[in-house]
Amino acid sequence: MTLQIQRISLEYGMTLKDASPYNIQFRSGRPIFIDTLSWEILDENVPWIAYRQFCEMFLAPLALGHYSKQSVNQALLAWPDGIPLSTCSKQLPLKSRFNIDLALHIHLHAKLSSGSNQKPHSPGNYSAEKSKQVVRSLQRSIEKFKLPTRNSHWSTYYDEVTLRDQYLADKQRIIGEWLKQIGPMEKALDVGCNTGQFSLSLAEYSKQVIAIDSDERSIDTLYQHVRDSNIVRESNILPLTQDLSNLSPASGLLGTERSSFIDRGPFDLVLSLALIHHLIIGRQVPLNNCVSLFSKLSKRYLILEFVPMKDPWAQMLLSAKSQKSHPYNQEQLEEAFQEQFKTIDARPILETERILFLFERR
Repeated sequence: MTLQIQRISLEYGMTLKDASPYNIQFRSGRPIFIDTLSWEILDENVPWIAYRQFCEMFLAPLALGHYSKQSVNQALLAWPDGIPLSTCSKQLPLKSRFNIDLALHIHLHAKLSSGSNQKPHSPGNYSAEKSKQVVRSLQRSIEKFKLPTRNSHWSTYYDEVTLRDQYLADKQRIIGEWLKQIGPMEKALDVGCNTGQFSLSLAEYSKQVIAIDSDERSIDTLYQHVRDSNIVRESNILPLTQDLSNLSPASGLLGTERSSFIDRGPFDLVLSLALIHHLIIGRQVPLNNCVSLFSKLSKRYLILEFVPMKDPWAQMLLSAKSQKSHPYNQEQLEEAFQEQFKTIDARPILETERILFLFERR
């Protein structure tokens, strides 16, 4: 979208002086360009001023993801202004140098931008047509990238659990009854949303639904569904890649340029399905810290699915851990949550020993 805006701007004698992903926000399931002050009158004798920023914030992460087939999102926490081209160039495989666009925009760009090779630009040797060629070349590069298309373990989770007879249907029925009881909301949060099956249910009752999961493939699947959906209420869902045990922090000057994820709440309702055992067993988060986390995220309701230690999925997590996990059973969970919440309802889910809790903030 940033390149498309730059291409159109050039046709009107304008250009973008910034090329940051933060200039794009999402509303009603669609990306929206918000930084109108990024536009300025085009000086045809000067190269695109945001070219390096685009390469570091867009092209470098996408190129690394394409060749490594691994997520590089966490790298952008370390480099909020983009992955340095010199770092990206060293990390890319040799075959990337035979890609003419990457050879130009990453490898040669990194070399020319280094302190010993950097030279001041000489005015008069550039043109608007060259700017357009740069945009076309960048577009061509990105269109060729392919991030992993195989399903992740969690992106097919609900396909697998549907084999458990009435489990999913009963969970949907109980949550549907509770949502109807709670009624309309302004803002709801679905943590560990997977591909968003229950986020869609939340959207029927909440004006805005934030759906988060650490699995990028699941979030991408949900985003594509929201983007392509013709159902108005589903456009209220904003899918985000977030790790609940390591949520986005406040950043920028004095930590005020971008708010932390928690500060962007709290939410009228938080939905946490089949997740608490991942925090306690998988991430070794003490139960009382889980309570504190959910109390910061929820300002009124919390729907939580308790998964006992003997559940097959919990056992799978335990088998992968060498250290002993924190104490975790139903009695301890209920006692811990009573400090910040009161229990409105609790119901077992058919075909399992799992229990759904409806909590309300004290």
